[in-house]
Amino acid sequence: MSKINNIEDIHKIENFNLPLLQEALRLAELKMIDENNRKERIDRRAYFILPFVLGSIIWMTKEIYQLPKDVVFKDYFQTSILISYLLFVITATLLCYVIKPQSYGGMGRLPDIWLNSSVVSSLDNKIFGKILTKILLDSEDCIIKTYETNNKRIKILSWSLRLVLFTPLFLLISIISHLF
Repeated sequence: MSKINNIEDIHKIENFNLPLLQEALRLAELKMIDENNRKERIDRRAYFILPFVLGSIIWMTKEIYQLPKDVVFKDYFQTSILISYLLFVITATLLCYVIKPQSYGGMGRLPDIWLNSSVVSSLDNKIFGKILTKILLDSEDCIIKTYETNNKRIKILSWSLRLVLFTPLFLLISIISHLF
């Protein structure tokens, strides 16, 4: 048993198990729907977190510039504020990358493989089997592309979530240490 990798491999097949191909198409459609839903969940999380991160950057910028000039800070406090500020900027950059439009595989197929007189007039299951197999082959490429893009975006989102949770903690520790 060998994997079908291209159109030439499809044309070499003599018999097609149509119910099996139809089930495989159904499962491929379910997987593509799942990956597209996963993409939407990633987008929602990034769009939810980004305004808070941008608000924190704006607030920190405002506070830094409004500090009285005669306030004396210990060096480690100034450094910790700068590090916190930079971590928020890095987080915002990562989140912007996550929500940036990226390449995905789409649902459905162009009707060009059906729009052929020999296909639409044929009662032969072999042609139908070849078309279903071609659709499956195309679906595999789309699913893999979407899966890989989603995985990359999830890793970046996960890092940005870690930074979002770590940065205020780091800032709070530096503020407490400045007070004592």
